[in-house]
Amino acid sequence: MPLIYLDAGTINRIADGRVRRELVDELHDALAACGATVVLSLAHLADFLNGTDAETHARVAAAVNAFPAVAYLCNGPLATEVERFDRVARAPDTRESVAQEPPWSPTMRPVHSFAQDLLGDAALMHGVEVINALGREMHRAETLKADARRADRDEPRRDARQDKEVRLSTLALLASLEPGDHVDTLRVRAARVLPAPAMPQFEAMLSSGALTAVAEQLSATRIAHGLSPDTFAKKLLAQQELAAVGVAGAELRGDVDGWLDVALDVAPGVALRAQVERCNVRNVRRVPLMSDRADAMHVGYLPYVDVGVVDANNFAAIARLLPRLRRARVLKDPGPELGPLVAAIRGLARTD
Repeated sequence: MPLIYLDAGTINRIADGRVRRELVDELHDALAACGATVVLSLAHLADFLNGTDAETHARVAAAVNAFPAVAYLCNGPLATEVERFDRVARAPDTRESVAQEPPWSPTMRPVHSFAQDLLGDAALMHGVEVINALGREMHRAETLKADARRADRDEPRRDARQDKEVRLSTLALLASLEPGDHVDTLRVRAARVLPAPAMPQFEAMLSSGALTAVAEQLSATRIAHGLSPDTFAKKLLAQQELAAVGVAGAELRGDVDGWLDVALDVAPGVALRAQVERCNVRNVRRVPLMSDRADAMHVGYLPYVDVGVVDANNFAAIARLLPRLRRARVLKDPGPELGPLVAAIRGLARTD
């Protein structure tokens, strides 16, 4: 079953009537001809529901419901990829064997009605609200940093050091669970190690359950490797962002291109996310967007689908890495002309 990952911009354009009806019909026909499923992720919901109204939701629902087959990705590849990259970072000679392991396998549930199956899921909607609230806080902070970077190149360096300390503390905290610990013990520990401004977001994420799986996975991996939380956090901080807690990527042994090369073999989604973040930070003139966090999440799924669409900015960031992907054909957002996307999907039917 081919999987198709459309960026939120393409779906919104269809929903708003900015794509000619005959082109939308061609897209539907191509999807049906090869039995493809359009997959939606948490990043899609964060995009669709960020500051939008009920009328917009209804238009998006109509566009999504019109696809021949739709599924929601209940999990993501990040935890699996981080664990694999950590193994290779500790034992570089395992790179080839780890790269040959079965790829991350998504857990999907069919979406027959966007409104009922997704918007009607109260727990899921609460998680989306929390993520968007956290994203708005991070956007404000990143906008201030960008303004400072343009005014004074030294100030962001001081900000970056402070941010790294907070991120390191957060990651060590999430990896600190011991056998028998309840995830609520993180609240007590958080009060001791996190700055006061970070606590409301952390509390909200913990209450929603969004951090539970991350904390349990990181703690289990740390214990298996016999590492202290601080040591484990330092290792993982050399990798890519953990979206649930806003831990940004850093350099591994001072060689970003070197670790990207390794990650493309064993953690390709992490590599794409890191490259997007890297390009955004490097562009001093760029104004941070509210959608930046969701965009970084989107590209992490691309290695695991058959055809993926990404917006022009992020496509430019990851273009040089795309030939290394084993499965996906990734396209730049075609805008209102869906020809390249339809052709790519029809190509799946021919190869079958």
